[in-house]
Amino acid sequence: MRPLITITIAFFFVASFTACNEDSKMRVRYLSCENLTDPQGIDAREPQLSWQLKSDQRGQKQTAYRLLVASSRERLAKNEGDLWDSGKTESDQSRHIEYRGTPLQSRTECFWKVMTWDKDGSRSAWSEAAYWSMGLLEKEDSAAQWIGSSDSVTAPY
Repeated sequence: MRPLITITIAFFFVASFTACNEDSKMRVRYLSCENLTDPQGIDAREPQLSWQLKSDQRGQKQTAYRLLVASSRERLAKNEGDLWDSGKTESDQSRHIEYRGTPLQSRTECFWKVMTWDKDGSRSAWSEAAYWSMGLLEKEDSAAQWIGSSDSVTAPY
């Protein structure tokens, strides 16, 4: 009976220690593009990406990050950054990271996520996916035509 109690106590100790470590890991959240959540139709050719970090450990900090930007949600889910893969970038910066991938065109949809490394060199899980879309960057990209009257009087709207 005594070995069973010892094993049970050891099991609960290890399980609770593991749970505490999982809760104290750094998590990436609140992704934003151009200071907006999932913006549509932005006109910045090199948009700035930001995120916030959460950790239950005092003194925790980011030491590196990796950004993936993909042209589809499916590619992003497969960890394929076909528009941009920053690779592991040694930096504590988590605000206003300038996009440095494939030049973006009008109407491009961009799906992105980020992971970070903490002060102990441990890697976070990937963030939830975020999104932005590009607006019309060139005048020629618009297929719209001016609406006006056929006479010489200009319509007020």
